[in-house]
Order: sequence, then structure tokens, then C-alpha cells
Amino acid sequence: ILLCVFQKKKSHRVLLCLQNGKVLAGNVRAYLEYYLKLERPTFELILFCRGTESLRRFSSMYKNIQVVNAYSLSGLAVFITSKITLISHGRYDYFPFTRLKHQTIINLWHGIPIKTIGELLGPTAFDFQYMVVSSQFEVELI
Repeated sequence: ILLCVFQKKKSHRVLLCLQNGKVLAGNVRAYLEYYLKLERPTFELILFCRGTESLRRFSSMYKNIQVVNAYSLSGLAVFITSKITLISHGRYDYFPFTRLKHQTIINLWHGIPIKTIGELLGPTAFDFQYMVVSSQFEVELI
């Protein structure tokens, strides 16, 4: 808790969380590909994974991006100093942590729900402030 209070927050840092800490797919992958095409990014993107196998695999795939294991001290430091966190499948993408007051979490999930998401996932799944949708129809469902 003291680390969270005294660590300087980095507003230019974006944490890109893998699905369940191990899968790079969907809009998270699209966002990473967009970032890699930027000539001069105005922010630092960090890939957030879980486990040493994922760390090795994604570090070798993306040499120009910092990849951090959530289960490490550097993972803790990166999480508590990041202002923006991008997820795709709910709070388990940034497990073992929970959202901090200074953080903005954006859900990039790309599915269209048949029922409202709250009915499917329950109240604990809504630990984010924004969600990307592609139509007004989706806004009304969510």
C-alpha cells in the first residue's frame, strides 16, 4: 500500500494486458499493431503478461516493447505507476492486482452481447471505466 502512495504515477504509460495474462488476440492485438506502426509514439506501451513462459515468448516476439511479468516486482511497479490500462476480457487480464484510484481502465472487448454483460459476468467484472463499442445498439445492451 505504501508503494502505491509514494510511487510516482506515469501519465504517459499505457499498460496493455494480455487476455488472462497469456493470450494476445482481438482488439488488444490490433492496438499493439497500431502502436508498432507509430513513427513517434507519445506514450510508452508496456505488454503485461503472466508467467515466465509468456514473458519469454512475447519478449522474443516484440523486442522494441517492454514486456513485464505480473508475478514480479517489476510487474507490481509497472502496474501501480501506469495511468492507463487496456484490457479485453475483464479484471482477470490484470490479475493479481485490482484497479487503483488513479488508474483509468479501458475494456477493448470486441464482442456483441446477446444479453447485457452484467447478467452474464456479474458485478465484479465491471472494474473498468470505459468500454469500446461499435454501435449505439451495443451501448444500449451494455
